[in-house]
Amino acid sequence: MGIQIYSWNSLGVIKYAIAIIALYAPGFIIYSAYKYFKTKDRLEFFSTLGTIFISFLEWLTTIILIYATLRITGASISVNTFLPIYIEAAVIGIISMIPGGIGTFDLTFMNGLEGVGVPIEQTLLVIILYRISYFLVPAVIGVLLFVHDFGGKINEKFNGLPYEIISKIAYKVVVALVFISGAIITLSNIAPQYLFKIRLLKELLGKQVLGLSMGMSIVLGFLIMLTALMMKYRSKSIYKTSMILLILGIPLSLTNGINPYELAFIIIVSYILYLSRRMFYRDSFVVSCKNTIIDSVILMASFSVYFFILIRFGRYLEYVGIVRKMPYKIAYKFGFIAFVLVTVIYVAIYFFNVRRKIPVRVFDECKEDVERIIEEYKGDSLTHLVFLKDKYIYLNEDKDLFIQYEVYGDKLFVLGNPVGNTENLFREIEKFCEYADNYGYTPVFYQVNDEMISYLHSNGYDFMKIGEEAKVDVKEFKVVGNKMKSLKTSRSKVTKEGYTFHMVEPPFSREFLDSLRNISDEWLDGRKEKGFSVGFFDEDYLNKAPIAVLKDAEGEIKAFANIMYMYDDESFSVDLMRFSKNTPRGVMDFMFINLIEYGKEKGYEIFNMGMAPLANVGLSKYAFWNEKLALQVYENGQAFYSFKGLRRFKEKFSNKWDYKYIAYRRNTSILITVIQAALICSRNRDVNDGIFIKFLKNIK
Repeated sequence: MGIQIYSWNSLGVIKYAIAIIALYAPGFIIYSAYKYFKTKDRLEFFSTLGTIFISFLEWLTTIILIYATLRITGASISVNTFLPIYIEAAVIGIISMIPGGIGTFDLTFMNGLEGVGVPIEQTLLVIILYRISYFLVPAVIGVLLFVHDFGGKINEKFNGLPYEIISKIAYKVVVALVFISGAIITLSNIAPQYLFKIRLLKELLGKQVLGLSMGMSIVLGFLIMLTALMMKYRSKSIYKTSMILLILGIPLSLTNGINPYELAFIIIVSYILYLSRRMFYRDSFVVSCKNTIIDSVILMASFSVYFFILIRFGRYLEYVGIVRKMPYKIAYKFGFIAFVLVTVIYVAIYFFNVRRKIPVRVFDECKEDVERIIEEYKGDSLTHLVFLKDKYIYLNEDKDLFIQYEVYGDKLFVLGNPVGNTENLFREIEKFCEYADNYGYTPVFYQVNDEMISYLHSNGYDFMKIGEEAKVDVKEFKVVGNKMKSLKTSRSKVTKEGYTFHMVEPPFSREFLDSLRNISDEWLDGRKEKGFSVGFFDEDYLNKAPIAVLKDAEGEIKAFANIMYMYDDESFSVDLMRFSKNTPRGVMDFMFINLIEYGKEKGYEIFNMGMAPLANVGLSKYAFWNEKLALQVYENGQAFYSFKGLRRFKEKFSNKWDYKYIAYRRNTSILITVIQAALICSRNRDVNDGIFIKFLKNIK
């Protein structure tokens, strides 16, 4: 039967140990008081009293914890009976000098309670719960606090890399848990192991309430799975929707009699999702075709599994029969409703997000700032294109730097280098990327030069060479020698035809602009104007700089080219180069020769002839596959664009070539990105796109 403890005398030698330990606290207090009256050290005295008080609270809470656990587990024992047993066990644990009294306390406590009629297995359960709550839980909390504190130092030491890695893993885990929660809520209504619960709930809730609850759970489960798939966009709205659906799933699951473990799982997932709320930071998002295809496959697979289980176990559902095959019909009906609802919602989200979500600023809204920045900080070969007004403008906070870009699908295509104060260029690029990312967009930098590589690479970009920009040394250019034989022939031929070169300064007359419009329309011959990285016929744009014209012997304008300022005081270029159909061969050679001579007269050093697309890309056997693919386009794509012809034409003048690149994120397809870049250059912003173009716009 064990040791029975009814009186002080029955404790034997243990009573002396109890007496000594009991006198320790009063003795220590008396000694501290004596020392205080002798030294008047208030700090030490009250610190000692505080320590004693905290120790008293610890022992009191331990006693309350163990006694409460005993009562909760069903033990009928009074406090007066419990205390002597606990004190004896605690004293023996202290005397044993074993940490926590493990073993000695436990055995003494079990024997003592057995003596008053408490079963050993019940006492063992109490001890296990006590050890878990008193030792294991604080230890886990301590470890977590240590990891948090030490992990913060490690994270700081390694510049945030550990946190970033853990965040990415945690994000994927959260998405998976939410998706599983949706699956649990859905399948809990049709899986065979839940059929018995349906019988019981039918009696408690009634047929109609139970049937409706089952149906709503099926729909809710699929909606939760949908939001889990949408979490990849890290949108605040998706997070809020997911939280609402999960919270709704808890009471709905209770009415369906869901397994308590699964209910606990859903509650835990909801809490984890709440703790992960900072991962969802975007104000909006852009749905891409790539993700749409993946999501559609997953959703179709989920519905297929659902209906397969329903067909496989349908006969069992018929057997349950709330109202003769009612669960079977409910499962099918609400499964179909869920399929239609999820499809409609996803399609609506897709087409709603095709529209631009990011707040933008057009040129006219910041014209003065742009002109001031250009005047103060100069520009480059693409800066002048900002006056086309076909691109959006990003201004930094200090309004001393701007970026011109266009929105296309889920990307922001930036044209050229940022213009303005480049002292903090790395940070300004990072801010622009954050601005884009906040709305679900990915910046792509098109036609950047070597100067930008280090800045963009530090911001996580890869690069592909997309061509070479031709430059002519104006001072050294001379139409002499065998190398210039073709240019000499062209100049001689066009001169004999009576053509003359003239520079016309803005502002231009209506008659002059109308004549240029006629030449432009004839040159286009029904083709659409391009945009973005090349100019188009716009009177306001043309009035920004002088225009070179060629007149025939009768004084009629037959060709023109508008000057593009480089804003560096040493170079210039041209944009539109258009001529009538009945002009003699070599007229453009004649135009360029005269333009270079004009630049020499004006004191320019460089004549920029623009980029030759895909020139010298992918020639090495060690080149990347995308560059080798670009080489094939260059070699065999003459039916679409005169790549080789443009390169040969510029080679007649140029003796210097600068590389141009497209910078893209590593998680984007460079092939699709290049196609999108070509499409964005081939249309104006307001032109209606065809179905194929709209598809490509939204491919990530």
